[in-house]
Amino acid sequence: MLVFRFKPALLRSAISFRLSAGTLARVEDDDSLRWSLDLTRLNRADFVEHRVNGVLMRRIDLHGPEGRHRIGVTVDGPEGSSEAAKVHLDLVEAICASLAEEQPEFPIGIGEYGKGRLAMFLIGVLSLSAAIALGVAMGVSGVSASRAGAAALPMLLLAVLGGTVGWAYAPWHPPLRLPAHAMGDLVQGLRDRATGQPTGSDTDR
Repeated sequence: MLVFRFKPALLRSAISFRLSAGTLARVEDDDSLRWSLDLTRLNRADFVEHRVNGVLMRRIDLHGPEGRHRIGVTVDGPEGSSEAAKVHLDLVEAICASLAEEQPEFPIGIGEYGKGRLAMFLIGVLSLSAAIALGVAMGVSGVSASRAGAAALPMLLLAVLGGTVGWAYAPWHPPLRLPAHAMGDLVQGLRDRATGQPTGSDTDR
């Protein structure tokens, strides 16, 4: 049996999970069972990560017969020094490894999906549209060259950000999916990034 305990956010109490024989359980501090999920009956799983102003938000969503269980962590500060982020990644890896034992090709969605994906697309479109609208407004209003120059870089960054996000989450793009057996490589890559270790490097050298 594997046990995982971490604080999902700075001001939240620690939560605990147990993984044994293909069953994941969320347990309370008094050892009572909050919920359990037989991973062999999983309908869908999605791994999502966002970074906003230095804040990392990462989660895995597990969709079973009784609904969705969302297991997330939020880290404000360096990821490499966060024990919560480390334990959460360990839990994600263990869940995917357990899935892979029975269904190695079980697809894990990467990134937002459903309404969340649509929201990210709209944010990207609105950001790009705002940058274009501001540029047009400045052009027709006769703003001085010095003021236009000062505003050019922020508008360009807004346009690039909006275009990148909008394109990445465009509804016509099929969502990225990885087989459960390949998630270990993704998790290791995230660990390497958090510690500043080049991905795929030999740490024994």
